[in-house]
Amino acid sequence: MAHGITMEPVTRQRLLAAGWRLIEAMRSHSIARLILGLLNLLGAISAAMQGKKYLALERSSRIQRVLELPRLSRIAAALERRLAQSTYLDPETGGARESVDNSLVDDFRCSRAADSLFQGGLDSFERIVRLGGELLVLKAPDFRTGELGVLILKYTPAFGRFAALYDLPRLFQHFQVVLEPSWVGYHDPIFQLFNASERRVLVEAQHPSDAEVLRKTGSSLVPVPCGAGHWVNSKNFHPVPAISKDYLAVLIANWAPHKRHHIVLNALMRVSDPSARIALVGYPWKGFTKQRIEREAIQRNLGDRVDVYERIDRKMVNEVLNRSHANLLISRKEGASKILYEGFAAGTPCVVLEDHEGACPTDINERTGLRCQPNELAEALEWIRDQGYFFGPREWWQENASPEVSRAKLEAVLRECALAEGRPFTRGIELKTNDPNLAYVDPDASRRLRPVLAQLSLLLRPDEELLRYRLSFGDQGKS
Repeated sequence: MAHGITMEPVTRQRLLAAGWRLIEAMRSHSIARLILGLLNLLGAISAAMQGKKYLALERSSRIQRVLELPRLSRIAAALERRLAQSTYLDPETGGARESVDNSLVDDFRCSRAADSLFQGGLDSFERIVRLGGELLVLKAPDFRTGELGVLILKYTPAFGRFAALYDLPRLFQHFQVVLEPSWVGYHDPIFQLFNASERRVLVEAQHPSDAEVLRKTGSSLVPVPCGAGHWVNSKNFHPVPAISKDYLAVLIANWAPHKRHHIVLNALMRVSDPSARIALVGYPWKGFTKQRIEREAIQRNLGDRVDVYERIDRKMVNEVLNRSHANLLISRKEGASKILYEGFAAGTPCVVLEDHEGACPTDINERTGLRCQPNELAEALEWIRDQGYFFGPREWWQENASPEVSRAKLEAVLRECALAEGRPFTRGIELKTNDPNLAYVDPDASRRLRPVLAQLSLLLRPDEELLRYRLSFGDQGKS
C-alpha cells in the first residue's frame, strides 16, 4: 500500500515561501504580467457576456490596480465605461444615477464576491447592524432639522457587506457614509456601489494617487486626506521615558512570506556591529508560523541576535517600539499601515523600502524617517541608529496624523458636503480611534449613540434571513 510523503510543517512553509518569491519575481517580468493581464481581460469579457457585470468590473480592474499595464488598461477602461453606463452611470449626463437605479448593487449581491463576506461573525442581529463591529456611528441624525447622521465603515470588505445588507436609497436620506479602506489601489468596483447622485460618500484617501482615482470616478465619491493609520490611540502608543534602545530595528507583521522577513535578516548579516539585534513582532497567518522565521535566522547564524515576539498586547508592542531605533515597513504593498503611525506616536522613526507601495510618500520625511533600496537597508539602519536623534516623529504625528487632527479634516469635508446640499451642520462627530478596530475615545459615546442602532436596523433590506435576527435584538430592533 503506497503511503503519501509526509513533510515537516516548517519545511513545507519554507517551500511555499520560496514559491511565493518565485511568483513575485515572475510578476515583475513584463511578459508574465502581460499574460496575466490578457487572462484577466478575457475573464472580464466572458463575465460581461454572461451578464455578471460586477465580476467583469472586478477582473478588468486588476489590470490597472495590480498589473499596471497601460496598453491593456485602455482596452479594459473602454469595457468598464460600457459596464458603468449600464449599471451606475447615466449615459446621457455621465454622472451617477440615483442609488435606487444603481443596478450594480443588485449584481454584486448575486455575485461570488458577496458570498465570501458572510462567513461567520454575524451571529446576532446587533452584530448584523454593526457589520460585526466594522460600522461605527459617529453622529446621530436629527429628523426634525434634516441634519444627517454620520456612519464610518472600516475595512474594504465591510463596504460590500454594507451595500448588500442595507437599503442604500433609504439610508442615504438620513446618513452620510464615510469609507475607510484597508488597501491601496482604489480602482476597485467596490466603490462604485456607493456612486449615487443624491448623496456624496466620503472616502479616506491618504495616498495622492488614490485620491486622484476617486476624483476621476465622479463627484459622488469625495476623498478625505487621511487613512486608517491616522487614528492611533495615544493611550496605547507613546514614548516611554528613560527606556534603553537595545534593538537596531523592529519589524511588526504577520509571519507570511509577503511581509519579506528575509530582507531584514539579510540586512542584519551585513551590519558591521556584531552585537546589533532586531525584534520581530507578529502572529500566525494562513498556516505560516514563527518557526519558519526562527529557522531562517538560525541558518544565517543570527539566532541570538533576533528576538521573536508573538501575539503580544499593545502595551508590549509600544515597549518594543520604544526599545527600537527604527520601525520597519518592508512589504511590497500594504493598505493604510497602522503600525507605521503607531511607531510615530511612540516616537520611533521609520525605514521604508523604496519598492514599497501603500505608505503616503509625504508622510516619510525628514521628521519621521527615511526610504532606502532593499540592498541599502543595513547601512540605513546603522545611520538611523547613529543619527536618529535628528528626527521628531512624535511631534510630526501630533501635528499631522493624530485622531484629533484627522477628525478635524473629516469634519471639514462633512461640513462642506452639508452646505453644498443646503443641509445644516451644527454638531461635530465623535472622536474615534482604531484600537486596532473601531472604537470611541469617550467610553460614554457607545451608550449615547446606541439608539441609532435601532434606527439603522429599520434600514436593513427586508430579507427573511435578516428579519429572523430581529428577535435576538429585543425591543430596539422593533422600534
